[in-house]
Amino acid sequence: MDDIKYAAGGGGTAGIIHLGALKATIEKSMNITSIVGVSAGSIFGALYYYYQYINNGDIEKTYIDMYNEFMKLNFKDFQDANWFYRSIFIMSKNPAKIGLYKGNTLYEWIKEKTDNISFSDIPYKSLYITATEMYSGSLAVFSTETTPKLTLAEAVRASSSIQGYFRPAAIKVDKIETSLFYKNTCSLSHLIPYCDIIPLINKHNELLFWDGGNLGNCRNDIAVKIGDYNIPVIGVSLTEDSILKISKFNIFGVLSKTIDIMMSAMEHVVISLSKAHSNRPDYLIKPDRFGIGATEFNINDEIKLKLIESGYLETKKLIEEKF
Repeated sequence: MDDIKYAAGGGGTAGIIHLGALKATIEKSMNITSIVGVSAGSIFGALYYYYQYINNGDIEKTYIDMYNEFMKLNFKDFQDANWFYRSIFIMSKNPAKIGLYKGNTLYEWIKEKTDNISFSDIPYKSLYITATEMYSGSLAVFSTETTPKLTLAEAVRASSSIQGYFRPAAIKVDKIETSLFYKNTCSLSHLIPYCDIIPLINKHNELLFWDGGNLGNCRNDIAVKIGDYNIPVIGVSLTEDSILKISKFNIFGVLSKTIDIMMSAMEHVVISLSKAHSNRPDYLIKPDRFGIGATEFNINDEIKLKLIESGYLETKKLIEEKF
């Protein structure tokens, strides 16, 4: 059995592709030693480690449980309206309230599905979830080491806070340890001292977070630095190539295209960082998303199965060629 590290990229509802990738790793007897999750990838990572926890490490049962949860999920339920006129009215007064959707339904769903456990509760300590601190633009990496008191649901909500779409996520300062923030958004070096973050805390003693994909949508570079350096990384990127086409020319279509452009730009950063470790056997694959945008929440079972199959075939192909 070969060990691998898994970098789970963000991509909104297309994140279900990661289920197919997981299926391929199971069939090919690959052992995932750690997961770095971004946005939709953070949902995948949180559910993976939770089901590993309750299934006592039974990977096949874990896959079945995750498959069942995603297949019965209606992504449209996450669109809990934060009335737009109200957002405009409070825009200058409370940026924590800005967003087309509140994000509460997403938070409550992942909270329920993970029994609201914290990072310190899971026996497997190799889950890392990224987010972007709203005011400083700093990279935050949630993990057992940096945020042991933080629940998986809080970390996922922060990592998935697509700006303009969801309200930013608020996290109490007492759940955050030192060594969380990074001065260079494309590196795990140059830690920002905790005291330097203090002025950014709001009156409720909270820090605000946006989507982790702002600072890199598939973090192979972070996975490299976790655990055994010699274990190869498989990154599954859900970033679409930036094509100047907006399928629905309304606020939702523009938001979706803006997100795709941003993710595509940051993808080049990740590729460059991965090349810095050219002596390592690391891989970045991009399964077909079939044009499904990050904020297209209206997908049916047929599309879900098509996306899962895409992740499965692309990952299977990589493993057969490289391992």
